[in-house]
Amino acid sequence: MSSRALKKIYRDELTPSPNPDSGMDRDGKGEEEEEEVEDEEEEEMEEKTAKPGQTNPYALLNADNEDDNEDDNEADDSTSEVEDNEQQKSPMMFPDDTNKEGIRSSAAAGAKKKTKKKKSKNKNNLAKKAELGKEVDIDGLISDIEQRTDKMETLPTYIKFFRLDPRELDYEQEFRKLFGKQALKESQSQASGSNPMRDMTRSSASTAKLLKSWGGRDGRTFPGSTRKLVLGKIKEHHVPTLKRDILMEELKKSETSDLVSLFKFTHSRDYQEAQMIFEYTRSLGDIQTTVQQVLSKVSYHVPTLLVLADNRTQTGNLSEAADFLEQALLTFDRGVKSNFSFSSGQCRLPFKYFENRTFYLVVFEYIKTLMKRGTWATAFAYTKLLWGLDPEEDPYGAGLMIDFFAMSAGNYSYLIELADEPFFNRPGTIYSSRPNILFSKAIAHYCQTKGRHTETSSKYLHEAVSKYPWVAADILGYHTPEEEAYNYDGLFENSVISNATSENVDRLAPGPEQAIYSSLYATQMKGFWDSPETRRWLQEVCKSVTALQPIKQPYGISLSIVRYVMLSQQTQTFKYIPPEILEGEMWADDPFPPADNLSPYPERSNQHFNV
Repeated sequence: MSSRALKKIYRDELTPSPNPDSGMDRDGKGEEEEEEVEDEEEEEMEEKTAKPGQTNPYALLNADNEDDNEDDNEADDSTSEVEDNEQQKSPMMFPDDTNKEGIRSSAAAGAKKKTKKKKSKNKNNLAKKAELGKEVDIDGLISDIEQRTDKMETLPTYIKFFRLDPRELDYEQEFRKLFGKQALKESQSQASGSNPMRDMTRSSASTAKLLKSWGGRDGRTFPGSTRKLVLGKIKEHHVPTLKRDILMEELKKSETSDLVSLFKFTHSRDYQEAQMIFEYTRSLGDIQTTVQQVLSKVSYHVPTLLVLADNRTQTGNLSEAADFLEQALLTFDRGVKSNFSFSSGQCRLPFKYFENRTFYLVVFEYIKTLMKRGTWATAFAYTKLLWGLDPEEDPYGAGLMIDFFAMSAGNYSYLIELADEPFFNRPGTIYSSRPNILFSKAIAHYCQTKGRHTETSSKYLHEAVSKYPWVAADILGYHTPEEEAYNYDGLFENSVISNATSENVDRLAPGPEQAIYSSLYATQMKGFWDSPETRRWLQEVCKSVTALQPIKQPYGISLSIVRYVMLSQQTQTFKYIPPEILEGEMWADDPFPPADNLSPYPERSNQHFNV
C-alpha cells in the first residue's frame, strides 16, 4: 500500500491540532507540507522513469532557461502555498471553542487542492517536453551550435586593446596611492564649492530628503536604479536630482561583428530647451548669465559644465575644473542602457550624432585633467575607453596618444602587442600612415629590457626609421619647428631611397599630415627619447639603415588630426593646417563636426567640415 493511501486512511490522526502543542510550527506549517513533499518525490520518480523518446534534446543547451521557468513555477506555487497557509493560520486566531472539525476539513481540502494543481502542472510540462522531443531536428541543433561558435570566433581580436577594468577609471585610487590620503582630501575640499546651483538647490525642501541618500555610501548609487556608476562618484556637493535629462537608445548591430553594438545618447525636452538657451546666451558673451539661466533649467547641462571647467582651468583651479568634468561624465553615466558597457570594448557611439560627440569631448578634456594630476594609469584607461568608442575612424585621435599614456603607466607589453595587431597594420586605414606606434614599440621593448637595446628592439626601430625617417630627424633635433625643410646632415649617410623616381626626387620630405605626426610624436615622447643612451642608440640605427623605404603619403589632412591638434593646443603644428580651418568658426562644445553630421538643433545640423 502506498504512503498516499495510508495518509488517506489516517488523515484525521495526521491533521494538526489548533493548540500550541499540536506540532504546527510558527509559520502555520504542519504535516500537510510533509505530505506534499512526499507526493513531489513520487512525481519526480515518475518523471525520471519517463521514456527516452520524451526527453527534450534542447535541455542541454537551455538549462538556464528551464531553471528560470522552474523558478517561475515555484514562485507561483509558493504564492498558492502562502494563501493556503494564511487560511490555515486564520482559524488559530479564534477562541478555543472554535469548531476543530471544520479546521481539519479546511486544511485537508487545501492539501488536496495543492496536490491536484501540482499534478496537472507537471503533466502539462511532461506533455510539452514530449512534444518538443518528437519535433526536434538533430542536424538543425548541431548547425545552430556551430553558428553560435562561429560568431564567438569572429569577434575582432583588436577589441582586447579597448577592454579595461572599471576600477581603473577611478582616479582616486591612483591619486591616493601616489600622493596619500591627505592630498586627496585637500583636492576634494577645493572642489567642494564648484557647483553654483548647490545653495539654491539645498534650500529647497523637496530635495532635503534626497540629499540623505544621494549617491549612497559608495557614491556610485543613484535613485531609481540598481546599476552602479562607473565613471565617477556622486559627491556631497553635487546637486541631487531624480531627473535624467540624457538617456540612451540602442541602434542596429555593427557590420563588423554581431557582438559589437551601436548606441546613441538622447536629450530630454528640458535639455533641448536648455541647449537653445545656452546657444543664445553664449552669443552674448556673458558666462554668468549662461550659467544662471541654463543650470536653473537643467542642473547638469554638459556644454555649460564644459564652459565652467574651462573657466576654472584658465584661472588655475584644477580641482574645480576636474569636478565639473566629473559631473558631466556622471550625467552620461546615469543615462546609459543596462546592456551598454564602458569597459567591454564592444560598444560603439557613432560620431555623426551630435549627442554622442559631446561625450567624446568630455572624455578628451578629462584625460587632459588626469594628465595634469599625474594619474597616468587612469588617463591610460580613459584613453582606451575613448579609442574604443569608434576605433575605425578615431575621431578624437586617441590612437595618437595611447602610446604616451601606456609608456607613462609602464604598460610596455600593451604597446608591443598593439603594434603586431593586424587591424592596426592594414593598408589604406588611418593607422597605416601613423608612425607613433612603430617607434613606441621599439622604445617600449627598450624599457621592458631595463634600458638595454637588444637585437629585437633594434629591429623594431630599424623598421620604424626606414618607413618614417623624418620622425627620427625630429627626435634627434635635425629639424626644428621653425625650419621649413628637413636637413638630415648625414644622418642616413649609408642609405639610399628605395624606388626613387624623377617625379618624386625628395622622398625624405614629409607632407603636411606626416609633418604633424612627426612633430606630435617628437614633442609628446621627448621624455622617453631624451636620454644620451637612447639618442645614441637611435643614431646608430639610422646609420645602419641601407635602404630607406618611406611610406606613400596620403594627400591632405584628416579632420581627426585637426581636431586633436586644436584641442591639445599643439601650436607648433598649426602651420600645417589649412588657413580656412584655423580662421573659420569653431563651436567650443562641438569642434569640427563631420561631413555626415546629424543634430537635433537647427543651428548645428548644417554645420560640418571637409578637409
